[in-house]
Amino acid sequence: MPIRGAATANTKTRQSVAKSLREKRVNGKEKAFIYKARVQTRKGVKAFELEAPNETIARKRASRDGRLINIKKKGRSRTLSNTMSVNDRQVFLGRLAAMLGSGIGAGEALSLLKITFKGTIQRASNRLLDRMELGDTLPMAIQHLGPKMIPPTTAAMIQAGSHTGATHEALRGALEFERTMNEVKRNSGKGIWYAMLSFMFAIVFMLGTIFGFLPYILDSPMMAAAGNDSGGILGPSIQFSYATGYVMGALFAVFMVFILMGTVGRKIAPTAMDRLILKIPIYKDVVLAKTNFIAFYALSLLVKNGVSMEEALTLMAENTERGALKTDFTKACSAVRRGQQWHVEFSALDPTDRAALGASLDREQISNAMNEISIQYRQLYAARMSSLVPVLQGISALFLMLAGLLMFAVTILPMLEMSTAILG
Repeated sequence: MPIRGAATANTKTRQSVAKSLREKRVNGKEKAFIYKARVQTRKGVKAFELEAPNETIARKRASRDGRLINIKKKGRSRTLSNTMSVNDRQVFLGRLAAMLGSGIGAGEALSLLKITFKGTIQRASNRLLDRMELGDTLPMAIQHLGPKMIPPTTAAMIQAGSHTGATHEALRGALEFERTMNEVKRNSGKGIWYAMLSFMFAIVFMLGTIFGFLPYILDSPMMAAAGNDSGGILGPSIQFSYATGYVMGALFAVFMVFILMGTVGRKIAPTAMDRLILKIPIYKDVVLAKTNFIAFYALSLLVKNGVSMEEALTLMAENTERGALKTDFTKACSAVRRGQQWHVEFSALDPTDRAALGASLDREQISNAMNEISIQYRQLYAARMSSLVPVLQGISALFLMLAGLLMFAVTILPMLEMSTAILG
């Protein structure tokens, strides 16, 4: 049955909050100076550095932590960029969630982070305090850090989870979401790059032997003098080497076609290329399963935490990378607005997944179905990668072995025959 929103008294509040997720984010950069401040706090005198565009703002920020004793400008800071590394974000969200969970207020927690840490964590704390002084709640203030500090999906997790009133739980949920994403990305890279590099090296080595070194051996004066340019083992070796070279060249061409389809092709014509990839078994799971996992995992959390179906689908349509799934999210959102069944619009999903979504009757069931779909795609992606890597490594090892044998057959053996002929 179509879901048009949460059937609760606070539907408008949830929709207005979800709408704020799509507000324009701050992506600019600001020039700043480094100031060293000494502040009298309840626990004694604290000295710390902060960054601000001028001394007035620096004094205001330093005074948040207590009575300002003195402040001194140390020099121009590097350009403040809205960029936070994954590790810094993990520390920032984890420490903030721990303090909020123990009963410390958001303002005091951010002030402690500002004093304790330097760099991007300190700058993020300062900016959040600035937004909260303007009346924003902590989840709303996080939206203004920009996507390079807090990715849109992570910010959406925090905003959605804050509906329950437990911001620290929302932060922990976002933290777990990022950890899951990083684990998927890290595991997907294990072995695949080694297999690809080994395959490329085998191709270069083989083709270099056949089309580079072999002609040099055949044209050498010593080989001509020995009269062995077509006799002995060299003749069959040459024929086999050329046949192997053509096979490797064909495999390399197919290999490059698949790589270009999943990279350049999806940049130029993402939706059309995704539709084509969906018709290729196994390859579609390698290319698209991770995107499906991320999207439906995030969507399940949004729905579970009270964001209306329309707003959740709109948010995912805006934050999902271009391709067939993004188009499906857009169509599903339009279907919700028209009061139609939205799950049928997900043509990029397996029919069984669409049936599972269609059989869900309420918000909890929909969230559970989406979570199960995301888990399924994560497991499918891991299974495909675990089976693909050994295959690539086996092919690479085979061609490396053949390259070594052919190198021996077309170089060492002819030289031995040539030496025998000359001595004879």
